[in-house]
Amino acid sequence: MKTIIIGNVGSGAYVFFRYLIFKEKSKNFLIVDEIGNKELIELQNNNSFKSLFYNYDKNFEGITYKDIKEYKVDKVYINAPNKFEIDYNWLLEENDDILRVSINDLTLELKKHLNKFDNVFIFNPCNKIDKNYLANSFSLYYEEILSFSDNRKDEYIAINKGAIKHSILKLDKNFKIGLDD
Repeated sequence: MKTIIIGNVGSGAYVFFRYLIFKEKSKNFLIVDEIGNKELIELQNNNSFKSLFYNYDKNFEGITYKDIKEYKVDKVYINAPNKFEIDYNWLLEENDDILRVSINDLTLELKKHLNKFDNVFIFNPCNKIDKNYLANSFSLYYEEILSFSDNRKDEYIAINKGAIKHSILKLDKNFKIGLDD
């Protein structure tokens, strides 16, 4: 099942993305993330996994479908911060991929492909402008998105096949959120 996690920096979206990696059972998966997050990814995961870390600050030109396919994996985890360029052809594949994007990256191109995702997790942006943007982007869930609290960054809604669930992120006690934990 394809999953998209939507949330800005500081929300629970990236923590949830890492938590899914922490809970991953497969040994044949790829993580695509910014080089600055390498220690956080490696912190939790004793599994051997393939990784494609990029340097976001040094003329990064994007990850292509071809780059991802070279790894021949069962699942791909992609953390796509602002200005991340990606070829969305990989969405047509049958793999169980996970994509994490910020609210600002909900471009028209990405919105056209949202129907390819089986699971959508939207994390509370904790500000009215972003809440309104999300509510308008996901008009079927308008009221639920606007009902987010003003300060709970661990609050999210999960959408699966049209069903919606409002939740608070709960993590395994063995999961380390940061390098200092």
